[in-house]
Amino acid sequence: MVLFCQFLFGAFITGLTAFGGGVAFIPMLEQFFTQTFPIIQPDQFFEIVGYASALPGPLGAKIVGAVGYESFGLSGLFFGNLAFDGPGLILALTLYKFLMKHKTQPKLQAVAKFIQPFIIVMVAKVGWNLLQTVNVQLPYIHGVILFTGSLYIIGYKKMPPAVAIVGALIYGLCFL
Repeated sequence: MVLFCQFLFGAFITGLTAFGGGVAFIPMLEQFFTQTFPIIQPDQFFEIVGYASALPGPLGAKIVGAVGYESFGLSGLFFGNLAFDGPGLILALTLYKFLMKHKTQPKLQAVAKFIQPFIIVMVAKVGWNLLQTVNVQLPYIHGVILFTGSLYIIGYKKMPPAVAIVGALIYGLCFL
C-alpha cells in the first residue's frame, strides 16, 4: 500500500510540475519510479518508454499507465493516470471557467484577437506540410470540393466543425 501511494505521489508531482512534451516527463518519471521510489527496475522502465513511444498519444500518460499496470494492475493504471493527468485537467477547467467569466473584458478580447492570426498560420502550416508529405495521386477537384464544402458549412451556415468533419468522412467514403 505504501508503494502504491508513492507511485501515485510520483505521478501526481510529475503531472503537476513537468512542462513540455513527453520527452520532458521521462527524466522525472525515471527518477521517481526507479530511484526515489524503486517501483520498477531501470531496464523495465526504458522498455516501457520504448513501447510507449511507438504508440500514439501522450507519452507521459502512457508511461505512467504502463508502470501502474505492470506494478499494481488495473487500479495502478486507472489511479496513476488520474494522478498524472488530474493537475492539468483541473488547471484547464479552472482557466476555462475564468475565461468564460471574463470573456466580455476588452483586454481579454484584445489578446484573443492578437493570438488568432498565429493560430490560423499554424493550422495552415500543418495543412501545407500534410499536403507536401502525403503522396496521394488524387485530382485537385476533391480538395476543392472538400474545402469549399467545409467553408460553406462552417462559415456560411455557422454549423459546428464536427458537421464538416463528418461530411468530409462521408464524401471520402463515397468518392475516394
